[in-house]
Amino acid sequence: MMQKVNKTMVILLVLALALASIVHPEWLSSKLFMGIYLLFALFLILSIFIIPDIFIKILHLLLAILVISFVMIKISNVRESYVFAEGESYELIADGDSITFTLEDFTIIDADNENVSMDYVSNVIINGKETKLSVNHPISYKRSRFYQSGYKTVQSFVFCTQNDTVKLFNGQSKQLGGQIIKFLEYDELFGKIAVSIDRDLHLISIADTSQKIFILPSEFREASVIEYVEVKGHGFMFVLGIFSIMMLIFIRFKVL
Repeated sequence: MMQKVNKTMVILLVLALALASIVHPEWLSSKLFMGIYLLFALFLILSIFIIPDIFIKILHLLLAILVISFVMIKISNVRESYVFAEGESYELIADGDSITFTLEDFTIIDADNENVSMDYVSNVIINGKETKLSVNHPISYKRSRFYQSGYKTVQSFVFCTQNDTVKLFNGQSKQLGGQIIKFLEYDELFGKIAVSIDRDLHLISIADTSQKIFILPSEFREASVIEYVEVKGHGFMFVLGIFSIMMLIFIRFKVL
């Protein structure tokens, strides 16, 4: 009975993965699919008590640990999207370190005889070290990666006090009037900007003279969209996957 349930679970899982990869690939990382993966792992563990062969028991245990590890890594690892304006520097937290990330310039490479982009290339400086980042060539930093995701146009704003003025793009932080101000988000619908001032959150309307900080729109500039992804635990999953494949091959030859 348990074996039939397991076979049914495998078929349903494969169908769900195939359907999601065609319709909406982002579903594969959703909470719903995390639950499906864990349910599948549960049935693998339960089948250990039913299957008589010791090697198949071990294989099911390895696969269950592999699935559970995948879910835990997906849940615990940080994944964020950043927008870096050309020629600007940003302070980021990457793998527990505070780093300076500067986008020197950004290039769109078009495919030959086609009206489509073949690649996006960002020339960046990370903590003083120059490197290139493109769609097919991410940058590794300890147990994390920077991936080239796309590009867009962004707008900067001028933040003013009585004695000081700074220009900020979204995500940048600088000193203004003796305080650290960070531009968090711009709500175009309501004409307000969310800022962090010495880690306190404030919502300020644009061109509102009643506020201590007066904000004015400034220049537009091309920007690179880059995803930061932690890959902690991937080495463990790779080793576990190798063991699972070896066990599967061993069982196959054992049956033959």
